[in-house]
Amino acid sequence: MKTERVYASLFLLMFFGKMLHLPVSGVIIVLTGYAMALSYFLGGFYFFCDEEIRRQNLALSIIGGICLSVAPMGIMYRLDYWPDSDFMLTVSIILSFCVLVFTWALKRSAKEELAVYYKNMLSRSLTLFVVTTLLYVIPISTIVHMQYWDNKEFADIAGRLAANPYNETYKKEYDQYVSTHTPSGKLIKIKAPAAPVDKTQQPQKKHK
Repeated sequence: MKTERVYASLFLLMFFGKMLHLPVSGVIIVLTGYAMALSYFLGGFYFFCDEEIRRQNLALSIIGGICLSVAPMGIMYRLDYWPDSDFMLTVSIILSFCVLVFTWALKRSAKEELAVYYKNMLSRSLTLFVVTTLLYVIPISTIVHMQYWDNKEFADIAGRLAANPYNETYKKEYDQYVSTHTPSGKLIKIKAPAAPVDKTQQPQKKHK
C-alpha cells in the first residue's frame, strides 16, 4: 500500500503542478501512470498480499491486478487530455466495479487470517472506482479550464479540442492560436515584410 500511496501522491501533486503550469507535470503523470499500471499488471500478487505472499487469494490478486491496471491508464489519459480518455475511463470503471463486487463476495466466506487482505482489496478497488467515476463525470473541458484559469480564451479553444480531439476545425483553431500567441496569451507581433523595390522606377545613372 505504501508504493500505491506514492503513486497517488504523485498524481495529485502533478495535477496541482499543471494548475501552476509546471512543464514537467505532464511527463511525470505519464511515468506514474505507466509505473502503477505495470506494478498492478505484472506484480499484483506481490503488491496485494498481506505481509506474506501466501496470505492472499492468489487468483484474485493476479486477475484483480490485471483488471485494476487499466485504472491508472484511464487517470493518465484524462489528466493529460489524451484522445479516447472517455473509453479508457469507462473500461476502468467497469473492471474496478467487477473487482469490488467479487472481492466483497469472496470476503464473506474467507478465513479470518485473510481479513486484512480482503479489506485492502476492497479499499483499493473502491478508491479506483470512485476516482475514475469522478474523472469520467467531470467534463474534460472543465479540467482544461482549471489548468488554464489565467487564460480563458486559450482554455476555451483547448477545451473544445480536448473534448473533440478528432475535429479538424478545432485542431486548426488551436494551432492558429498557439502559433500567434505566447504561452501567457499575449499576441505575437509579426513584423510585416519590407515592400519589394521596383527596380524599373529607380533613376538611371548618367554615363559620361
